[in-house]
Amino acid sequence: TATTTVTAQTTINSGVITTGGYDGFFIGMALSGTGIPASTVAAGLDSDGKTIYMGSAIGTTGDKNSTASGSITLTGTYTGYGAAIINNPFAQGQVV
Repeated sequence: TATTTVTAQTTINSGVITTGGYDGFFIGMALSGTGIPASTVAAGLDSDGKTIYMGSAIGTTGDKNSTASGSITLTGTYTGYGAAIINNPFAQGQVV
């Protein structure tokens, strides 16, 4: 496993984490820290480069909410799982 840590802001009953920048974090990464519920992953990453959405699975936001507010040390742990998106796939079939 490998870990990444950043200082982040949480709000009680919110599934949104704000960071100074989420470099090193990726969708599917296990998250932990003060107020972060057990079995939480990065379910989404905002294009602003600073906002992480918590969830129980990739693309499932809103079911994991922070139990604390304020500044925390957020730890992301690589567990061997992740996601990939193939943009514009193309395949050639047999030409007869």
